[in-house]
Amino acid sequence: VDPLGETAPVVAAILATLRRDLDFSVKLAFAPVDGSDLRKWTRTSMYGEAALFDALLTEGRVRVDVATPRAWRARLTESTCDADNLAPAEITGAHAVSYEIDAIYQRGRARKGSAMAELGPEADKPRPSICVSYNGTEVPVLNGEFAVAVEDSNGAFVLGAGAPQAMTSIAPHPLRYKDAYVANCSGPPKDDGRVHVFSVASGAAYERLLRIMMGSVVLRASKPVTFWLLREFLSPGFVETVPALEEVLNTHIRLADGPAWPEFLVDESGAKVGVRGDKQRLIWAYKLLFLDGLFHGVAPRVIFVDADQVVLSDVALLTKVDLGGAPYAMVPFCRGEDANPTTLGHRFWDQGFWKDHLNGSAYHISALFVVDVAAFSVYGDAIRGAFRGMGPDPNSLANLDQDLPNYLHAAGRVPLASLPDDWLYCEAWCHPRAKANAKSIDMCQNPRTKEYKLDMAKRIADPLWTKLDAYFDGVLSDDSARTPFLEALRGVTVEA
Repeated sequence: VDPLGETAPVVAAILATLRRDLDFSVKLAFAPVDGSDLRKWTRTSMYGEAALFDALLTEGRVRVDVATPRAWRARLTESTCDADNLAPAEITGAHAVSYEIDAIYQRGRARKGSAMAELGPEADKPRPSICVSYNGTEVPVLNGEFAVAVEDSNGAFVLGAGAPQAMTSIAPHPLRYKDAYVANCSGPPKDDGRVHVFSVASGAAYERLLRIMMGSVVLRASKPVTFWLLREFLSPGFVETVPALEEVLNTHIRLADGPAWPEFLVDESGAKVGVRGDKQRLIWAYKLLFLDGLFHGVAPRVIFVDADQVVLSDVALLTKVDLGGAPYAMVPFCRGEDANPTTLGHRFWDQGFWKDHLNGSAYHISALFVVDVAAFSVYGDAIRGAFRGMGPDPNSLANLDQDLPNYLHAAGRVPLASLPDDWLYCEAWCHPRAKANAKSIDMCQNPRTKEYKLDMAKRIADPLWTKLDAYFDGVLSDDSARTPFLEALRGVTVEA
């Protein structure tokens, strides 16, 4: 065992259990691997007992997470600390983080036509998506795979128009394949008159930013808004506030479960391809890769807005933008005279590989983008297939959610439409004069200053940001005498 490898603590716990409980004779040989670098503290729970960390000797910040078999859906249910941004040197006493296994993923494979269409030379070609009928609901098949979260293992399920079958009947033998189970997915649903906004946030700071973003969207929207948030990344505390936020914003907030990570995006070691053990990269992956699975049957268009954004215009306008058949549309990074002169040397897309690959095309930012769900379902397999090929390369896809769509577009493989430049302003990359016309402000990390996002937000987006922050503080403190949202924020904007 490599004593500094990621699996070493798990192997050690298993061997210790075998020796202690079953009286096994165990000999362990260390086999260090050149370049191993231990950056994690790991504890293994063998029988469901608490995993205790009695000392974390670091001056930095750590993220608490749980590793489970891929068939389990684990949900964070309780936390007495910010599990995504924990500073061990700054806390005292004991803190607890609890998870619950609330579902088991039932997986399967399905295809129409040759298997070569899924994995061979045809993988990059756009084609209609297919679905499996499960309990009367269409489940999209992503690159030949589908998965359903089963919350009642003693229940029954129906595939296609067949008879109900007990969950236990499928183990250990797989179901026999039937053509009736698989069909082309139905077309996009009718426009329900609402604007559907998707976002992802993790950690207390980003959840605070997320509330501000949601308030700014509602403040300017000409249509009712439905927000879609990935539940698996949210804290239990934020989830508890959702009913209050829905009430004061007069909106819908849907806590969506992200699709199960597909088996074809798991490497030989059991790790998620391209994620590299980094939760931020996992968030980027869910932000982009599975939009056809997440929003099938929900709405024709979905608008992604980063949690650290302040929207200053009507997002309903984006539902009418002509994407020209592309699955998504993003804003090009500020360029030419609109570029920030102080960060020109940090614009990696203007030099080296990216300059050659783009060949004059713009590099787009993924902080805000419009998704045509039907078009994405046509290109989704190609996008994920490309990610499968590029993800294992540690020198590839450093900015996963941006690099992948820009690379595929410049390579002529998946089209990427451009939104007007004024839809997104990033102080880090844009000239200050562009702010006056901005329809949205994103707190992009400045590579020179590394300014903390909350400090940046107050400086760039005030007085609106501070007013929204104070209003939501009142909501969370159950201030029954609060002023209605639109009345309290009427006329408040951002200084140019």
